[in-house]
Amino acid sequence: MEVANLGLGEVNVEQSVSLGRIGANHTNAGDFTLTNASAIATITGTSFTNLAGGTMAGIGEVDVNAVNFTSGGTIAPGLSAGELSLMGM
Repeated sequence: MEVANLGLGEVNVEQSVSLGRIGANHTNAGDFTLTNASAIATITGTSFTNLAGGTMAGIGEVDVNAVNFTSGGTIAPGLSAGELSLMGM
């Protein structure tokens, strides 16, 4: 699976999930949101790019250990004094 969230799309992660495949280049220009503090979104492949206009938000953990991660967009931890962890940075 390759994530290509372009434009006004939304990806909502409610439970732990692995997204990717060999050679996948993931992009986000919409909203990528974790809604569960115990959820881990593990990204595999080659890269994950949070483009300008893209937002990674919520609570939980995004594991980008296995990919080249770049962000020109917004990283927005959720809830009051929220925590959104990016592993592999």
